[in-house]
Amino acid sequence: MDYYDSQYRRQYCRERIGQIQDEYRRVQVPKDSQRRHRIAIVQIRSMWERVRRQVPQRVPVYRP
Repeated sequence: MDYYDSQYRRQYCRERIGQIQDEYRRVQVPKDSQRRHRIAIVQIRSMWERVRRQVPQRVPVYRP
């Protein structure tokens, strides 16, 4: 006998919607976190540039 159980279907849909919402929240990155990440990258680049300027350029040891 094939019949439609509306209560089961509603429960299944609620669980599925909950799973989708959880996955969506997990995948989304908060805007504040993205901003902090960009700031960190800029700081690393500026430190790298500063270090590169401080290190004297190497002169070849052997000159023909």
